[in-house]
Amino acid sequence: MKNKTLFLLASLAVSGILHAESVDIPVLYRNPAEEVKAGQLQAFGFYENETRIVLAFQIRDLQKVMEDPKSAMSFYADTDDDLTTGRYPKNLGWDFQINVMLKRKSAVMMKWTGSKAENFNIKGKYTVSSDGDVLYITFLKSAVPGIEFRQQFKFRALQLRNNQRVDKKKSDEVFAEKFELPADK
Repeated sequence: MKNKTLFLLASLAVSGILHAESVDIPVLYRNPAEEVKAGQLQAFGFYENETRIVLAFQIRDLQKVMEDPKSAMSFYADTDDDLTTGRYPKNLGWDFQINVMLKRKSAVMMKWTGSKAENFNIKGKYTVSSDGDVLYITFLKSAVPGIEFRQQFKFRALQLRNNQRVDKKKSDEVFAEKFELPADK
């Protein structure tokens, strides 16, 4: 499947974030299920540079899912690849969580320490955008202090039943030829 290049200028102009550069978003996970149902995750991608992180989620029939005003997704990550830290220590170890209201393209991000969640002040420091079946969440690293994605980390998104381990340096494909990465404010 050939993915389209994401063109964000309109949404970025509204949010006050300007275009900085175009980047490839590596696909780090592809759902092995033979038939992925509407609303389920097909693939996950990750990109980071010195100032930003981009999470990409290919979701079957995303645009249709986004029509529902109550549609939402959650992303959990064991960013430090250590099960003894984060939410559900010794079991899942989720350090970072994002909840996204899809139709509104709004998000809440939090850091977990054991059973305690700390919300980040991300207002004006992130964008949620989509292109076809791919949802992109872009945010400033400075907006999530204490969160650093290790070379390998585990994640769970949407209806995946198990955590998936990914390696940021191992990818044979990209989501789009180029992604319009927002500039720092």
